[in-house]
Amino acid sequence: MKILTLKNLRRSVAIAAGVALMGVAAPAWADTAGFVQEPGDTISVEGNFGHIDHVCGTTETYSGTLRVTWTSGTHFRNGTAVTAVTQNAVNEYAISGSATAPAAWETSPAGSTFDVPVTVTVKDSYANGNLNFMTQGTKANGQAWTNGAPTFRITVDCLPDPTPPPDTTPPTVTCDEPDTSAWYGSNQSVNCTASDSGSGLADAADASFSLSTDVADGDETDSASTGSKTVCDAAGNCADPVGPYTFMVDRKSPSLSPSVSPNPVILNGTATATANASDGGSGIASEGCDAVDTSTVGAQSVDCDATDNVGNAGSASARYTVVYGDCGGTGLKVRQPINDTRNGQAVSQFKQGSTVPVKFRACDAHGNSIGAAGVVSSFALVSKSAGAAGVEESTPPSTTPDTQFRWDSTDSQWIFNLSTKSYSKNATYNFEIRLNDGVTVIPFSLALK
Repeated sequence: MKILTLKNLRRSVAIAAGVALMGVAAPAWADTAGFVQEPGDTISVEGNFGHIDHVCGTTETYSGTLRVTWTSGTHFRNGTAVTAVTQNAVNEYAISGSATAPAAWETSPAGSTFDVPVTVTVKDSYANGNLNFMTQGTKANGQAWTNGAPTFRITVDCLPDPTPPPDTTPPTVTCDEPDTSAWYGSNQSVNCTASDSGSGLADAADASFSLSTDVADGDETDSASTGSKTVCDAAGNCADPVGPYTFMVDRKSPSLSPSVSPNPVILNGTATATANASDGGSGIASEGCDAVDTSTVGAQSVDCDATDNVGNAGSASARYTVVYGDCGGTGLKVRQPINDTRNGQAVSQFKQGSTVPVKFRACDAHGNSIGAAGVVSSFALVSKSAGAAGVEESTPPSTTPDTQFRWDSTDSQWIFNLSTKSYSKNATYNFEIRLNDGVTVIPFSLALK
């Protein structure tokens, strides 16, 4: 039940403006219901309502009050009753209410009042206009009275329903359309926006958000997934979830297993380096190696690199060794007068105390005998055994002993005149010549008698 809107409390007005006065001095009462008014007895009835704001198309009940005042006379006593009665249009509205004067009216002076609670029901068929009703009653002596022609009027304004309709529509969510068929070199984000024209978003931050992958640096996967998100409005309506989106993300450099072929490679020869790159993600876009340098003997390296299809780059070095060539079969072994026992020849035998020339050659890939300083890295006796079995060499040995190998430019060979004075008779001595390529070892043996 709703409380009637007050326009003016306790206000007597003319009929056309909404009369609130229910009685006037005798004999001004209209005796329309057989009421015989005794001289000097008057009451007034006023309402504390005059205007109702009503929602169109609904039935509502409102409450108000009529105030009855004993204005003059001596015969309105305890038991005086007042009733509010709908005057017309009963199918569009109904007005009711009644009360009986309290016992105090027996002795109360003029001006005493009592209130009559009134309810007004405005039905769904009613439009803008006035509600008309009258008051009637019974005095203590049983006489009936009515105000007759003076009519209460309540103005009703039919207004649209101020309560908004319920929000049953979920938010609108829009996301970028990503290309998930391509590989990416970084984590990917899908940007989304959301709006709701009804109750509004439950979380204002949902107006703009992103869904992102989370692939660690150094990883690659063809199934990098974003999260998903459900956006709801303040009324509890939720849009369909967006995401997850699946991307192919490659944040890993290609792997390289570079190699050089041939390895080892002969000095000044030709070799090729291959990167042998692989990539488990976007694939290899390019790979290659620097030229293989064979101009210096020993352990060497060559740099290789590779790039995948999203720009990740990797690199690695291939190690290789440059060695001396065998001069077409005549090098990398001792030369006469010492036999090369590795091919089945007998051990060469020399007289103890003689100087034996030790000779060898080392060549490049083109057969050039190499005489650069430092070719020999070491020359040493590695073992000795009893006995001097072997074949006696008739070639006269040198009489000028050496302390290190020297280059013989005439015969394009290395030579060392080995003095055997400090060695024992009837023994076989085993030697090794090591070259500075770090690989080549030339062994030989000689027997002393």
